[in-house]
Amino acid sequence: MGSNLDTRLLGTWRSDKNLTLSQWIFSSDSTEAWRASLEASLGKLLVRYTAETVHTEFDGDQTACSYRVIASNSDSVVIVCRTEDRDEERHLHFLDPETYWVSIGANKEYFRREVL
Repeated sequence: MGSNLDTRLLGTWRSDKNLTLSQWIFSSDSTEAWRASLEASLGKLLVRYTAETVHTEFDGDQTACSYRVIASNSDSVVIVCRTEDRDEERHLHFLDPETYWVSIGANKEYFRREVL
């Protein structure tokens, strides 16, 4: 697919459960079961960026897709990942070199760089 490399992406990132939950806005019709399910899923997603591939792992399931950077500025990067038969656009917003977030509807999921 080709890649306009943005070195801020490179490395392994983990979903930050505590930061995400501290900022999450639950709708009034959210059930306790749904909240518990969300809380149980956060912190498990690992995302690893190489120069041309995004690798993800969640609960033992692994995926990989080629990607390319289509836009970037001082605090964000937009990539397009090729997933099976379609392109998926992802917009990553950097708070600092070690933290980014992505939109999840009206909310945000935060990721922190893993130190391996």
